[in-house]
Amino acid sequence: MQKVAGKRATPRVERLHRYWLSLARETAGLSHNGLATTGDRLPPPPRHLLDPAAIINLLPHVLLAEFETDPFRIRYRLTGTRIDDVSGANLTGKYLDLLAIGTDAAAFKPMIENYRHAWRSGEAVIDYYQWITENGRLMPVCYGIFPLSINGRIRQAIAIEEQDLEDIADPPKPKLKRWSSPS
Repeated sequence: MQKVAGKRATPRVERLHRYWLSLARETAGLSHNGLATTGDRLPPPPRHLLDPAAIINLLPHVLLAEFETDPFRIRYRLTGTRIDDVSGANLTGKYLDLLAIGTDAAAFKPMIENYRHAWRSGEAVIDYYQWITENGRLMPVCYGIFPLSINGRIRQAIAIEEQDLEDIADPPKPKLKRWSSPS
């Protein structure tokens, strides 16, 4: 799992990570408190194990992403209400690479590579990007990408984003820069 040096996951990202780990341990046949030994990697859990009721408080911040492989692309199958509010558009059905244009490209290109890493490796990724608010402030956003398998292949990921308002002195109001979202 990747983490930005000197940064920790925000509380919601950490909660989803713990939930994903519990599903991965279940998949591996370990107890929920059992840990894989050093060097062992837990397999990504099957998508059908996800229980929205178990993460109900996280759902507004969650995205369900699907991996397309030829060429590699990320399509959002489902996005939470907070994600849509912050982005200014309903992202369900949209491709991440089409959102990574203009001034947003610098933030989203590394995210695309992190999705690719999760897809190839089956490992969770936790990282940050900087979002430019309407008033020009840089706001750190923590995100987690947690791969899921379907019929034994990594085909989807459950992801989450949370603004890290503790990292900025004068937090802006939640109204952020809006995307002109392509259809």
